[in-house]
Amino acid sequence: KNWRNVILTNAQTGEEIWDMREIASKPIRPAVAEFLKTGKQISNLSEGERPDCPCIIVHEAIPKFGPPRFVLSAELSPLGLQRSLLNVTPSDYTGAVVDRDGRFIARTNNFEAKRGTHATPYVRNAVRKGGAGDYEGVTWEGVRNITVYEVSPLTGFSTHIAMPSGMLNILGAGSAGLNLIAIGLALLTALFGV
Repeated sequence: KNWRNVILTNAQTGEEIWDMREIASKPIRPAVAEFLKTGKQISNLSEGERPDCPCIIVHEAIPKFGPPRFVLSAELSPLGLQRSLLNVTPSDYTGAVVDRDGRFIARTNNFEAKRGTHATPYVRNAVRKGGAGDYEGVTWEGVRNITVYEVSPLTGFSTHIAMPSGMLNILGAGSAGLNLIAIGLALLTALFGV
């Protein structure tokens, strides 16, 4: 359901030799070239060549050990991540999953318009910092917030859950602490559930 395409590339010649969607030889795709250069098996969000992307591309070298002769790549839709994020984020909060460059893969608000675009500087600073933590920020919609985040060591993607700052005044300091714990649990669920 989330698969969009499967591609086989000759790693030695750089020629794409098979594409599930069409029969044609093409030059190597940028995401495959990046995999051969860096070894990162999961690409950042890629625009792709079709309207059903942007996609996340997962690569596997063939053979797995030694110099690769081929690269098998699968293009996956981010909609599965989008559904998971919507399921774990409280409705008053803003949630997002971003790639290593800080571009939205999934987002609870305005997903279709924001998918593939850069997140706010607050989010991108957290991505650069890495690890896990919290920060004060402002969403693209202008909502001041406190955000908890975690960067996946496997993909480099990160999940961010933002609680509107105004809720701190309404809930009081004790309840705010409980809310931050709840956000953290939702974050863990989002990370391990996708």
